Amino acid sequence: MLAGQVVLNIGIALGSTMLISNFILRRPYPYHAQATAPSLHRTQDEAPLRRIGLAHEDLASAVATLDTFVDVQEDELVEIYSLAVDHAFGRHVGLTCADIMSRDVMTVHFDTDLEKAWNLLRLHKIKSLPVVDAFGNLIGITTVADFLRQMDDTSAAGLAVRLQGFLRRTPGLTSEKAEVVGQIMTSDVFTATPQTSVAQLIARVSDKGLAHIPVVDAGRKVVGIVTQSDMLAALYKRLAMSEAVPWA
Repeated sequence: MLAGQVVLNIGIALGSTMLISNFILRRPYPYHAQATAPSLHRTQDEAPLRRIGLAHEDLASAVATLDTFVDVQEDELVEIYSLAVDHAFGRHVGLTCADIMSRDVMTVHFDTDLEKAWNLLRLHKIKSLPVVDAFGNLIGITTVADFLRQMDDTSAAGLAVRLQGFLRRTPGLTSEKAEVVGQIMTSDVFTATPQTSVAQLIARVSDKGLAHIPVVDAGRKVVGIVTQSDMLAALYKRLAMSEAVPWA
């Protein structure tokens, strides 16, 4: 009887814990650590924001120093810390895409010849071209990488020859290769708005490895573009101002 009562009490305790955790505290019980997303570059390195963020050993050290019990799971503490850092970063930087974006944006259309698009990339020394419709609304983006992906031979010797052949328009009505930008562009484009904060943008694109982010209005009309250089320049300027005026 005693053993049965103990088992019953344990079952009631576990059931209560699950009810409180899952339905009141909104924390899954039993707890399962979330799987880390695979690396974008297929290496063992963690994503950029995780490499410079709070680590579990940091939490263990802090809790040991406090010498107290903290009723929060480690991953929740990491998430709270990350959100607080993001908020503080945004508060200190205080810039939006409208403040840093390039407004004179080179764009192409679905039916723009590949050679014309490639020449625009070279002429303006840029690596991407937003693809727009007749109204200037974004429908895709084409990058240097999109051109290179069409090459079978990417060796130094074969690349130049194959690229010339790829860019040259095929005479006649049919072709076995891509002829216009719309055939090689990426349709699923990550975008921002002029009101998107720089802090929010950096947090969202750093782990995605994006180098060019089109900025669109409510109707998806392209009004600017933000590059990694723009974001670095904004951070540099803000840090320089902070050093010059410590109370800023």
